[in-house]
Amino acid sequence: MHTNTDTHPYFVTPHGLALLQNSFAETQTKLRELTAVMDAVVRDSNNPEENSAAEEAVRERGILQMLSNQLSGQLQNARVFHPVDDGQFKQTGPVTFGCRIGLKAPDGHTRVFDIVGEHEADIKQGKIAYTAPLIRAAWGCELGDEIYWNADGKEVFYEIASLELSDWASV
Repeated sequence: MHTNTDTHPYFVTPHGLALLQNSFAETQTKLRELTAVMDAVVRDSNNPEENSAAEEAVRERGILQMLSNQLSGQLQNARVFHPVDDGQFKQTGPVTFGCRIGLKAPDGHTRVFDIVGEHEADIKQGKIAYTAPLIRAAWGCELGDEIYWNADGKEVFYEIASLELSDWASV
């Protein structure tokens, strides 16, 4: 049994926690199925072709077990972030978990991101992890601040053009 000694909090949204729980459950199901296949191969080990299948199953099981251990640790350390829009949130800052941030590039184009946990980050959907380098550069800044970020060896700057509580955070 894997014991997680890392006490670093793993911040998630309520939706991110559900995704994490589903991933863990799916991994556990795959591990059980693979174990059943491996047991059948061992019973029929006289077939040389099945020995290579057994080797592949052992490798796959090792990968799934590592993933299961990682997900288990993340679940143990998960801290669900439940911000309440009680008037305390300031639309001037600071940038933090649960914000929707608009970053204006020097060319005038603004990209908007919801700051979420690592497990549900999806840049195509406008969801960026609070651990992403760009967000770490903006962390604690306020509306109107400029942040400097090294993107592929070039220093670029963005202006924090908008800041509000993400939709998921105000539900």
